[in-house]
Amino acid sequence: MKTPRSSRIIPIIFLGFLTLPWLMADAAHAQRGHDRGVRGERYSGPPPGHRAVHIGKHEYYEHRGNWYRKGPRGYERARGPRGSAIKHLPRGHRVIHVGKDRYYEHRGNWYVKGPRGYYRVQAPRGAFISHLPPGHRRIVHERRVYYTYGGDYYRRSPGGYIVIHLPISIR
Repeated sequence: MKTPRSSRIIPIIFLGFLTLPWLMADAAHAQRGHDRGVRGERYSGPPPGHRAVHIGKHEYYEHRGNWYRKGPRGYERARGPRGSAIKHLPRGHRVIHVGKDRYYEHRGNWYVKGPRGYYRVQAPRGAFISHLPPGHRRIVHERRVYYTYGGDYYRRSPGGYIVIHLPISIR
């Protein structure tokens, strides 16, 4: 027996109403620029639903894998502190294999899986990425071009970039 078309549409409309508050909150979050921002941009406050993280005497705020610190002129996008943990990887993260090790990268923040979630670590030497994180800087030293972001250094490689240690002559 075939069900009437109207009885099939009602559950779909009901599901739409259930997801509407979530979509509106997500749109408001994106409208304030938190999803598109790069390190160093300023905001009036951390995004709704953020998590405060204390590392030593410093306080950070994390939301969806994006990190913020309070500065003299408001909250600004920051690189996540090394050693900090997040429960879930941010949307849009990339899985990067270096040898037998598995890393997760999102906007220049590198993570490894640990007992309490994912821990922020230094970029592993030799890791290959297809594009640089937003907010990176270009450095020219002895006619060689390097890129840096948050203490990690990259060199152009066919098809992308490779993580390197800082050349001794730049230190």
